[in-house]
Amino acid sequence: MNPLFRLHLLLFPPACRLCRRLMNPLARTTPGFPFLCENCRAALPWKDPRYSCRACGAHTAEPDRLRCVSCAEREQHVTRVWCAFHYEAHVRHWILRLKYGREEALAPMLGALLGQAPGGAPPMDAFDLVLPVPLHRKRLRRRGFNQAYLLAHAWARAAGGNGGPAHGLSTGVLQRHRHTRPQVELAPRERAANVAAAFSLMPATGAPVREAAQREAAEPAQAQAPLAGRRVLLVDDLMTTGATLDACAHTLLDAGAERVDAFVLARV
Repeated sequence: MNPLFRLHLLLFPPACRLCRRLMNPLARTTPGFPFLCENCRAALPWKDPRYSCRACGAHTAEPDRLRCVSCAEREQHVTRVWCAFHYEAHVRHWILRLKYGREEALAPMLGALLGQAPGGAPPMDAFDLVLPVPLHRKRLRRRGFNQAYLLAHAWARAAGGNGGPAHGLSTGVLQRHRHTRPQVELAPRERAANVAAAFSLMPATGAPVREAAQREAAEPAQAQAPLAGRRVLLVDDLMTTGATLDACAHTLLDAGAERVDAFVLARV
């Protein structure tokens, strides 16, 4: 650690974002540092992986279910869902503040917590591509950022420890070409139809596109890069029915991806 930064921590120790108590700067190796003290971190609504469906992340009454009843009755394109939290208490409040309150400063903490899921975060080297679920260009302009990308990037920084991007993290592969109603406004049975055929692959441009709004603005097109045999990990902030993730996975599998998993911060 940089000596000046170490001195800064000693002089101005961080405060826990929940209880506001000053944290011990010498305990910076604890998982919650510098955002949460260990008591507050432990009290968060972590999902118990033993009582989570491996296929969709939903809570199950019996342990170690590979597929819950709901998964057994429908076709799914996502192979496995990894999830850190129940959508409750402080986690729900933070997600809403990030998305609708535009509090981007929450992303580093939530990204770090994402990688501390009790069931373990998916190993980055097991995937060829890490894709944040994209926003449509209109929503991206209105919000100013894609919260899924912020979470994925913050998780990569926390997991890698070197401040660099994740291996395979990209916003230039998948796009949301059709503007849809927010899923939160719809009944569960309406959500699959709302996002059906809403995603496609980005067109080949021959050069990187620098502006996020431009990256999201392209029209439906064929694959920019071959996806045949690629293992893909989708990252998003919240999963409810899983319709959005499934629509993304359907597009990727149709383009030749071998497997698509999902990693979400919270599951309703």
